[in-house]
Amino acid sequence: MSKDQANQDARKKREKNIEQCIFAPKIKSPAQAKAVSRITLALEILAGSFFYVFGDDLTSWGYVTWGWIFHYLVLCSAALLLADLIFKFWPKQRVLILSSFAASCVIMFLLYCWLASGPEKAKPHLTLCLKTSTSPNATLMFTNSFLFIERYQPPKKIRFPARLSFLVVPVPVGYTNVVLRFSLLNDSAPQYAVADDAALTLDIPQLDLFIHKSEPSGKLKWSADAIWNQSEDSDGTHLHFQIPKSLLPGVGAPAPGITFDMSDDASEKAAILAIIRSKYVPQIPHMFNLVFIRSNGVVDPYFETNDIAVVKLLVWPLK
Repeated sequence: MSKDQANQDARKKREKNIEQCIFAPKIKSPAQAKAVSRITLALEILAGSFFYVFGDDLTSWGYVTWGWIFHYLVLCSAALLLADLIFKFWPKQRVLILSSFAASCVIMFLLYCWLASGPEKAKPHLTLCLKTSTSPNATLMFTNSFLFIERYQPPKKIRFPARLSFLVVPVPVGYTNVVLRFSLLNDSAPQYAVADDAALTLDIPQLDLFIHKSEPSGKLKWSADAIWNQSEDSDGTHLHFQIPKSLLPGVGAPAPGITFDMSDDASEKAAILAIIRSKYVPQIPHMFNLVFIRSNGVVDPYFETNDIAVVKLLVWPLK
C-alpha cells in the first residue's frame, strides 16, 4: 500500500469518526465538530427546561394559552434532541431525519389542539318541574325540547308566538280551584357518574314567571302566594321567586303556589313564560299555553283522571 493511499484511508477514518451535528453536517475538524455537538445538545436541553418552567409559571398565573404554547415547545425541543442524537449515528439520513422531526411537530400540535380543552367538565343542570293540588303525587318535568326558546333575548314587551305547546291540567269534577306549584330541580347527578358535588351545586336558583291575560276574554282568575315578588303590566303579571338555599345534585325546592279559580267550567287559555336560572347557569326560558279541562270532558281518552301532561299541538291556538 502506498503512502498516499494510507494517508487517504486515515483521513476517511477520521472523517467517519467526526461527531456529527444536525445543524452543521459539513464540519471537517473533529475538535470543532465535537464542540458544536456538545453546545447544541446543551442548548436543546436548556431550551426545553426553560420552556417547561416558564410554561408552568404562565399557567399558574392564569395565562393558560401561553402556558399551552410553551409546553408544546418543550415537546418540540425533545423531538429536536432525539433527531440530533439519531443524526449522529446516521449522518447520511439528514433529510429524512429533519422531515420526520417536522412531521412529529405537526402531529404533536394537532394532538395538543385536540386534547387542550381537557375532559368534559361537569356542568350543573336545572330543570323546571310542576305539581298540582289535584295530582299531588305526579311531578311534571319540563324536559320536552319544544318548550324551550333558543336564543331568547328579554324584550321590552313580551310577545308570544302564534303557535305554542299546551300544558293541559285535568280538573276533577267538584273542584273549585287548583293550585299549581312550580319547583326547581338540580338534575345534574344522572349526567355524571363521578363528579364533585361542589362543582354541581346550584347557587341562587331563581324562577321568573310571566302570566299573560287569558284569552279570549280574560276571565281566568288566579292569585299568587304573598311570598312571590309580583308586578303588573298591561298584558299580564310578572312573578319572581328566589330559592332561599343552594341545590345539591338531585335536590329540588318548590316555589310558592299559584291558585287558579275553577268555579267556571269553561277554562280559557293563558300563555306563560317561565325562566329559570342560577349562578353560573344561564337563563332557560320556556313558553307554553296553560289550559284546564274537566276530567269528565277530557278530549283525549288517553289522559288519566289525575294526570297532568304536556301536549305539542301542531294547530293554531284555541280561540
